Amino acid sequence: MNKIALLLFILLVTLISCDGRERAHKSNTEVLIENKLLDSFSESIKYIPETYTEVITDTILSNGFNVKIKTYSDMKRAC
Repeated sequence: MNKIALLLFILLVTLISCDGRERAHKSNTEVLIENKLLDSFSESIKYIPETYTEVITDTILSNGFNVKIKTYSDMKRAC
């Protein structure tokens, strides 16, 4: 019984000591630089549409106000 209690105590102390206090005052960028992961999260993806795209959003609000929005893709430049 004492061995199980000792094992549980060691497990408890281990879990309590891993609370991330050393990262409390660091920004996300600093943590990513420290772990050499900044380049993978900073990757910029550009999407160029192949064809014309039109999205129409029609919304009626609870006060009866109608909102109609048309969005077109720009074929001449990348987003």
